[in-house]
Amino acid sequence: MEILNVIGFDNLIMTSINDYIKTYYYDFKHNNNDVINILKLEEDMINLEKHASYFARLSCHFHEFYKYNTHLKSLSCIIAGFDSYKNQGLFNTSKNGETFFREWIIWLINNSTYNSATINDVYYKLMKSHKYYENIPLINFNLYKFEIL
Repeated sequence: MEILNVIGFDNLIMTSINDYIKTYYYDFKHNNNDVINILKLEEDMINLEKHASYFARLSCHFHEFYKYNTHLKSLSCIIAGFDSYKNQGLFNTSKNGETFFREWIIWLINNSTYNSATINDVYYKLMKSHKYYENIPLINFNLYKFEIL
């Protein structure tokens, strides 16, 4: 009981960033399955989720992300993953697919409880962290391992 009081019981049952990301993508796919099939976005969905998960893993290596709650970090990881995927020119579909995902992300931002400045703060820190680590061979190995590059 003393150990739980010191570390806090909430830390043991906290939802992970990846749990939130998976939930967001599952919900998006479930609610937009017809459009996803028509636009043939399945492969892009899988790859976008992998990119968001990569940013979630990356955030665990930097202490400045610990002050943000998991939900905010997951939203920022989805945005960073989308931008990274888009900037690398990896969309397999037409511009319609990219626009469709962008509209979903805008919807997520507008329906979140966070102001855009707070989301941008976490987003820019994620992108800075990614830039910091992009030349480290072990990180690049993990990107290939998780099929992100």
